[in-house]
Amino acid sequence: DLSAQSMRQSAISALGQIHAEPELVVPVLTNALSDTNRFLLRNAALALGEFGRDAKSAVPALFKLLEAKYPDVRLFAAKAIKKIDPEAADLRKADVDAAIPPEWRQ
Repeated sequence: DLSAQSMRQSAISALGQIHAEPELVVPVLTNALSDTNRFLLRNAALALGEFGRDAKSAVPALFKLLEAKYPDVRLFAAKAIKKIDPEAADLRKADVDAAIPPEWRQ
């Protein structure tokens, strides 16, 4: 149902913007990374990035998203990893960089 999908996407985005209670919210957002909806995946990655180091438990799931078929999902996952765990992003720099389409690199 399109309406339900839209509400889920909005709720995921709001959780990142509110940025409260990471011990409760980060697992919910991490779970959302296993969804198949492109926009939900993107919103969940973006929201996790807003939690910074408090979302470190999500990094393995975000690394899996670097292989997503959608370039925008890969981009948001890469950006989230860089915000959450810069050291892990540096260790796997080739993976992170390869996930971002060349035309989207800054």
